[in-house]
Amino acid sequence: MFADILLALMRLVDPPKSNNQPNLSLRRLALDIPDGPLKDQFDALEVQIRTKTQDIKIWRDKKLTHNDLLRLLKKAAPVPPIQISELTEVLSLIRQAMNLIHSFFSDRAVYMIKSSRRKTARNYYSISTMA
Repeated sequence: MFADILLALMRLVDPPKSNNQPNLSLRRLALDIPDGPLKDQFDALEVQIRTKTQDIKIWRDKKLTHNDLLRLLKKAAPVPPIQISELTEVLSLIRQAMNLIHSFFSDRAVYMIKSSRRKTARNYYSISTMA
């Protein structure tokens, strides 16, 4: 499940196109936002997200999606560990970016709320909308 979360997260940080095919990513979404304060805020958040996911990207590239020969032969630098706090920060930034877009187009915000009662991963976050 951890690998699935990382792969889904990193797909959001992909470039707008890969092999001349459009990706469903934050940078692709940014291309469709009209110039103005919303675009400036969204672009700033997207840059922060990419910066915060650099170690996760290395982990994905070296451990999840490619058989890195030098890593397997133990001749490469170790892959940086991924901290839960990093993931939490990135998810918070993604939530902020998506709230910007959602509230701009619908006058409502989507909030992801941590549950203090539930301890399972499946029930840890709930999603609600507020007018």
